[in-house]
Amino acid sequence: MQSLKAEGDKLAKDQKWSAAAKKYKKAISIDDGSSARASAAVWSNLALCYDKLKDIENYLVAAKKCVAADSSFAKGYIRLARAYHLKYLFEKQKEVIEAALRILPENTDLQAQLKMVEQTIKMRAELQELVIQVPLESPLLLGMTPELAEITVNNNSQRTKYLALERGRLPPISLKYEDLSQFDEEIRPVLGALFNEELIVKWSCGANRLSGLVNGSITLSIEGYIPNDPVPIRSIIFFEQTAHNTANRGIMMSVRGENHKIERVLSRDYGGSIEAVMLLRFFREVGAIVADLLTQDYFINVANVVARRLQQLKLYKDSLDLWLTCSDICLGKEHQHPDKFILKVADELQANKRYEDGANLYLELASDGVYTGEHTPKAVLHGYAGQAFARAMDYVSSEREYIAYFREYGPNWEWTDPPQNDPSILLMHMMGMYSEVNQALAAGLYNDEAHKKLEEACVVLAGLLTWAGCMSPNYPHFEQSHMVKQALKLQYKQKQAAFNAVFRDAFMAPNVTEYHNRLKNCLILGLVYEPIVWRDGSDAKEKFVKKQKELNKQCARRWIRDKSGMEIFLQFCAGCSIAENEQSLKMKQCPCKMVYYCSEACQRNHWPIHKISCSCSTKKKEKKSN
Repeated sequence: MQSLKAEGDKLAKDQKWSAAAKKYKKAISIDDGSSARASAAVWSNLALCYDKLKDIENYLVAAKKCVAADSSFAKGYIRLARAYHLKYLFEKQKEVIEAALRILPENTDLQAQLKMVEQTIKMRAELQELVIQVPLESPLLLGMTPELAEITVNNNSQRTKYLALERGRLPPISLKYEDLSQFDEEIRPVLGALFNEELIVKWSCGANRLSGLVNGSITLSIEGYIPNDPVPIRSIIFFEQTAHNTANRGIMMSVRGENHKIERVLSRDYGGSIEAVMLLRFFREVGAIVADLLTQDYFINVANVVARRLQQLKLYKDSLDLWLTCSDICLGKEHQHPDKFILKVADELQANKRYEDGANLYLELASDGVYTGEHTPKAVLHGYAGQAFARAMDYVSSEREYIAYFREYGPNWEWTDPPQNDPSILLMHMMGMYSEVNQALAAGLYNDEAHKKLEEACVVLAGLLTWAGCMSPNYPHFEQSHMVKQALKLQYKQKQAAFNAVFRDAFMAPNVTEYHNRLKNCLILGLVYEPIVWRDGSDAKEKFVKKQKELNKQCARRWIRDKSGMEIFLQFCAGCSIAENEQSLKMKQCPCKMVYYCSEACQRNHWPIHKISCSCSTKKKEKKSN
């Protein structure tokens, strides 16, 4: 036995766990009269190999055999306690640790583990179990009962653009997993339960403290299960960051995959999809209850964190689904500022290349009497609509909304180069839109009077801005401005007069027709601008549309990412809770791949707590166990 054990120890030292396990199993099968302690040591090392191989069932068997071989061998109890911990059998884990403490009553690691498991049992008693069903038909609104949804729709009938948005039976990501025949047979039950069947969730919401997982206040805890398995597929925790850097306090999210049996058959590609569908189905089912338990600002911060994660995973349709759910809940609960949430929906529509829907929702938000609270100024909403219509290549509507922005904003602002205030930035976007009109006309995409008037307005505006000293290189058409610069009436060839003609006259016009007339009146009588039309081959139109669609998609998604006000830190120090991107820190991962540390000091201080859930130990401990 001892020679085979020595061979196994050497293989284990080289982390050849499968080969080492074979040696230990062969050693156990030999009855050479070795002592009970020697047999227990071999069983303990075999259990370690199974732990490293994430074979939890055999790990539990080996740990039980270890304790049975020698009931005074403390290491056997530690192995058995960890096996029960991994199987979420915390009461049995507690019994095993108490048995180990009767042998080693002064062991501080065991004392810390007992305290941890008692706290875990107490916390888990607060979890509520929820079975999320699959709706038979698409709901009127998300995140609430059909009865409340019907009342909410009737109370918000004037919000026609918003209520007309489609809500599906399941989150968009579920469509990818409707046909399970394309996946390995072993993982079909898991994917089915998560994406398209009944999903079991345990959750709690409140300001609990959970030492050892995060250094902060737990806001929301969610665990997802498949039927007949006590170990969650994913555990997701939202907590309030309490790092030393107060500027970075906020809601954070931690995601853990703790079901080693399932993790062995799931590839890494499924990770983000699993947490995404869990969160979306959870918020659809009990989001209204969670909103009652949290303040409105807290609720929107949690939603921001989830949306940020979905955007990182490039699940833009699901990010839209999340904000639709939150907005529906906000309307159903009659929150004070529903426009906060519905503005997010309009933004997400752009990220999903539904620019016209987004633009129309911005305009509905800007309508008098439709929404209360005015979280976003009306002028800004018209500016957003102008951008969205431009991305939809509806340039006529885009120009109308940009002019509405400047009219609402008023003339009292200063132009800056580079743009540093909202009007200067919007002017840059407006000139960019005009540049697209120029390219569209040149490519032969449009040849109508309305778009020719846009082009004419553009070059006159460029000429006036040139005389006004607004020579930003960011504005297109300044190279062509010489075409009309000299054709302007004499009084507009002065800086202040040209500035007033744009910002205090043309931009204040009551409608687009008058805006065009005021610009045209700046030209010498009788001069008519004719846009130059060129075509680069017969496919110029298709090339322009293809290029513009891709550019608009990239710009819209970058804008959504930049506009998001919340950061999400998935890597944080388990010891002090500082996030990886604070102070340019680079975290080091524990070999068990479950926690991160910012320093050796934090790792040492946290070790007594983390030890119970860690599948690894230091080399010194490994040698001692062998």
